[in-house]
Amino acid sequence: MTDIVVVPVWQRAGFTEACLVRLSMAMDDDVRVIVAVDCGYSEGSMQAARRFAYAFEDQTVIAVRDVDYPTGSYNVFTGMREALEKAAEGDLIHVLEEDILVGRDYFAYHRQARRLVPDAYSISACENIFLPDHVRLPSWHDSVYLSGAFQVWGSSYTPQRVEGILTRLRPNYFPEMHAAMVEEFGEENALRTGPLYDGVMANDIAQSGSYMAFPYAPRAYHAGFEGVSYGGSGLPSLTGTPRQQARAILGMSEAELTARSTLPGARFRTVDLDGRREGITKIVPY
Repeated sequence: MTDIVVVPVWQRAGFTEACLVRLSMAMDDDVRVIVAVDCGYSEGSMQAARRFAYAFEDQTVIAVRDVDYPTGSYNVFTGMREALEKAAEGDLIHVLEEDILVGRDYFAYHRQARRLVPDAYSISACENIFLPDHVRLPSWHDSVYLSGAFQVWGSSYTPQRVEGILTRLRPNYFPEMHAAMVEEFGEENALRTGPLYDGVMANDIAQSGSYMAFPYAPRAYHAGFEGVSYGGSGLPSLTGTPRQQARAILGMSEAELTARSTLPGARFRTVDLDGRREGITKIVPY
């Protein structure tokens, strides 16, 4: 089994650096990476991508987009298509957004969970963000649960699933995302999920009647307090080199991450990324 990881990046150099630092700690010889650099990228993000590619030159490709569509959907879906072209039967294709930080056991988790739940639409290594704020799941390191909710964070898919997702894109999707979503899924569903790449997948899983697997003990977490969905705060922006920003991000607590987001109700539950956890062997209903 080969894990092919699509890492979409753009202008958040500190997050790009932090994501790739953590990814480098989780990789083994069976991992391949596509750093998908969107049109209009910052030089700091490209520098981080190049450092990573230099360190893992036999396992990494940098793919730079020359088409400037708004939002990152073109970049993500193009990266997924590129990964699909490289994938063989039994491989996994990952979407690892630049603000997701992964643990050392990230790939072991995905491989074990996929063997346990081979028919899952996708598998996430992150906490299920759709759970109510007051819910704290038991830390059963060896268990996953199944849910019809969809999130793209720290997710992996079979090549067959990626192929099916890409067929949901109407020819006019990238220049006219909302109209294309309405044509494919209906206006109510398009408004419910939004037109971005995760909205396409959320509608696809709902119509397929499938499910995701989530961990009781996450192997990754979302740290993106700045971006399209999470805004920013009145706090001073991070300064310094991408490496200095990455060190700051990696050192932030749950409270510090939350304080930097303007999204009401946003939560950032951090994870011990270097912790030792049991392998996945059980499906335990939630």
